[in-house]
Amino acid sequence: ADDSRVPWRRFGELDGKELQDRGLKGDGLQVTMFAALWQDGFWIESPKEDHDDSTYGPPFIAKWAFKRVSVSNEPMVYEIREEDEEFQNERQMPMGMPARWETITYSAAFVKHMRRKYRGKADALLKYLLDKYVEYQSHSSGLGYSGYSMIRKIWNEAEDREMTLPEMCELLVSLTGSMNSHD
Repeated sequence: ADDSRVPWRRFGELDGKELQDRGLKGDGLQVTMFAALWQDGFWIESPKEDHDDSTYGPPFIAKWAFKRVSVSNEPMVYEIREEDEEFQNERQMPMGMPARWETITYSAAFVKHMRRKYRGKADALLKYLLDKYVEYQSHSSGLGYSGYSMIRKIWNEAEDREMTLPEMCELLVSLTGSMNSHD
């Protein structure tokens, strides 16, 4: 269905042109491929089995590349993870058995790779990824959120905010011609 008349806003969506403007190297197909790989990094928690480091560099996993430094929800403050960090995670076991601990490493390999490969452009590229990730996280609840996909909300472009319910109803009427299906 054609939804071009609906003013959708996609939160956290990576744009190949914006990545190129910040220094991403490659032709259109390569840029599109990297944008898609990095977009997946917003919701994956570990590298995909078929990820090829020799072709694509270390995997981008936002949870590894960025660390949240604020404990409150407002505002969400993240920073770039420059070094690997290890965390101890307690795994609950059935009653009567002692808890087990596992060590989880959040690798900074992607960030280090970007700093080596893009030198003077790495800050701009990493900041763009971080800003889009924070935007994604900030809107990852409520309408438009499905877990592992782009968040889409109907947007009041004139006021740069999400539409209110009355505004959405008005838009629906303008698109369909009437709220009454019998007309």
